[in-house]
Amino acid sequence: MAEIINKDKVWINPREGNSRIVKLIEIKQNLHFCEDNGKKIIIASEQLLSPEECQVCNFCGNIDIQKEAWVGANSGKYEDEIEECSYWCGECEVHPIPIMLNEYLKINNDRTNIKETN
Repeated sequence: MAEIINKDKVWINPREGNSRIVKLIEIKQNLHFCEDNGKKIIIASEQLLSPEECQVCNFCGNIDIQKEAWVGANSGKYEDEIEECSYWCGECEVHPIPIMLNEYLKINNDRTNIKETN
């Protein structure tokens, strides 16, 4: 029997390099069926985050915030995190203090404030 979930999740789309909010509607035999703009899609579980796991910009709610890190100049590989790092939001072009999506939703009480990237 399939379990109906009906919860918001954040989909990290590896093909398009973006993320957006989708509604998890069903889990059946380890397949995650979600609704994205009215279309039913299947998403791998490792590409889904709950609102408690996803950091967003505290100013605008943008999901795709960036974090400063050490990257090898010649290899381009991630080396290490910077202890007192800076974050960047390309949507509102500020250095936000990231908060969890569920906290942002409580503060703003309006899902339409979430900025999804294309």
